[in-house]
Amino acid sequence: MRLGIFIFFFFALFIEVDGQLLFLQDTYKGGISVDGASYYGHNYMSPDTINFQNSVSTGSNIRRAFLISNRISYSPNQSDSSVKFLFNNDSIKFKVNEVFSSFYCSSNGNSQTTSLAIKDVTASTLTNNNKLILPCQSCAVINQTANFVYDGFLLLIYYDNNVMPVINTAIFLNSQNYSPFMTYNLNGLNKIINSNDVGLSIWANDLNMEYPISFTLNSFSNFVLGSLWFNEGLFTDESKVPGSFYYENNTLTGLVDDSPNAFIDSSDALANIKSYINNNITSVNLSATLGTDPACYDVINTFILAYSTPCPARNLKPLQTYTLCNGQGLQLNATPGASHYSWYPGSSLNNDTLGSPVASPTIGLTNYIVQVDSFGCKHTEYFTVTTFPSPKFDSVTVYGAVCGVNAGAAIINNAHDGTLPLSLDIGGAAQTNNSFYPLTPNSYTATVTDSKGCKYKKPFTVSQINQANVSFNFSHDTVCLGYITTFANTSVGVNNLNWYIDNTLFSSVFGNANYLFNDTLSHIVTLIGWSNIPQCSDTITKTIYVKECPPDSFSITVPNVFTPNADGINDTWQPLIYEYGYTIENFVINIFDRWGLKVFESSYAQKSWDGRTTSGSACSEGTYYYVINYTANSFAGKTKKETLKGFLQLSR
Repeated sequence: MRLGIFIFFFFALFIEVDGQLLFLQDTYKGGISVDGASYYGHNYMSPDTINFQNSVSTGSNIRRAFLISNRISYSPNQSDSSVKFLFNNDSIKFKVNEVFSSFYCSSNGNSQTTSLAIKDVTASTLTNNNKLILPCQSCAVINQTANFVYDGFLLLIYYDNNVMPVINTAIFLNSQNYSPFMTYNLNGLNKIINSNDVGLSIWANDLNMEYPISFTLNSFSNFVLGSLWFNEGLFTDESKVPGSFYYENNTLTGLVDDSPNAFIDSSDALANIKSYINNNITSVNLSATLGTDPACYDVINTFILAYSTPCPARNLKPLQTYTLCNGQGLQLNATPGASHYSWYPGSSLNNDTLGSPVASPTIGLTNYIVQVDSFGCKHTEYFTVTTFPSPKFDSVTVYGAVCGVNAGAAIINNAHDGTLPLSLDIGGAAQTNNSFYPLTPNSYTATVTDSKGCKYKKPFTVSQINQANVSFNFSHDTVCLGYITTFANTSVGVNNLNWYIDNTLFSSVFGNANYLFNDTLSHIVTLIGWSNIPQCSDTITKTIYVKECPPDSFSITVPNVFTPNADGINDTWQPLIYEYGYTIENFVINIFDRWGLKVFESSYAQKSWDGRTTSGSACSEGTYYYVINYTANSFAGKTKKETLKGFLQLSR
């Protein structure tokens, strides 16, 4: 009967000793049925239909079902297989993450890598009459669309039945490279009761009469089980090499051409080994001879044990599936109260012996298997964690908000990785556009989120840019009472001005401002300027002093004689300037000799002439000609501009 959907994935297996991987150990009330098909040579390349001869008792429910494939790498491409099969009308395909063991053979000039992929087909499996339809694999090879080809399949059906006694099942997968003499250690088992049937089923591929595989059970008597081979001369469509059987009610029953006796022979790959093992053992050891030159024949795939055990039945714990974003951790929780836990793989766990370790898996699918040892009774539990790559972006370009002019903006640059599509946000609604405008000055977090919910974040700040820079000048720190003072605006980045005297607004003109002081105090002049809105302002203050001034006066007295003889008396010549309420803005004096050659020049009113030429030579006695040009401005705004000319006498 079909059950509801039961999804199950697996990873590389838990116990590995001499190449044997314990894939699954389960203890329950019910039974197990196994059947399959293998091919000889390249017959797997042709299309085929496999009708599995599994037997599930009436009144039983399928507990779980697996389809194991023997697949051969056809190309170095290790992506998912392109070959699709039809299992009970459901399309299936084996994926890279469903490969659990691989082994290699190189002999007689031949080489081959074989892998075992396991797919959970519980949701598609029937209690009887299961069918697998194989496509034309040679067609895929010719069209170069196949990464792998498949050389055999094994269907394992576990079924629950509460009226049946407890059964223990263990599946071991081979991952041991070829050697003519092999040892297989099947360890980590629950105790075997040898008073009831103990079934050992072997699945192998590419057997022939010339190079059979001989098995010996390495127990107290080193019992020779026999040899497996296939008579290719009798080949029709498929080889019944897998040990087909069902086990229930402590009894092993063979299917197809497999006999539940103590021997294996030809394609009979099933043996009842109860008489050749000790009671309550927890391991079964085999040795095998594969012939002297098998040319990569004799491919051993699996060992399946089914037997009764003193361990109690356990409820099936469903697979626990999780999704993570890269960089996150996850706590895995196995059944509590056990005496010992052993996890695989342990490299990405903080402790592989805890019941609840923290996993930090890498990107991709990581399947964890834990062997739970409850005081001598063991079972396996499974966890699958899919870790998605987190999206990223390179940087955030931020444009500040220019106060009173324009708002801020941000651009998230080159969002990538993660699972498409990506969405972006900065604390509001998500969008696909990477530009965000308008933004007020504030702190933000740029976030890119992918379709799996994985996020990448980076904070940024939109700053307030105030371009207002106000300044002004006036001619003197001290001005005269009763005269208008001009304040010259030199501001930039503003289009509005307010002028204040002692915190009282006196002008809003955009430009220079004039003011008439009516007292003789000191005053604070304040200029506030902004661009568009008053919040975007800048302020500057200056102090000005007002005093009463006598009438403006300005005069220059020019001496007409001097004696540069170094006697300390009248050794230099300099105009005498009297100024009150005036400031000299420009001043130039030139002195010429009687031939019109310039002997002295200055633009500094306080500089005197020492009677030497511009080259430093002493001038001779005689008459010299001077020209003085000046401009002077008063506090009251008056301007005096004049040119003075005359003669002076130089005596020694």
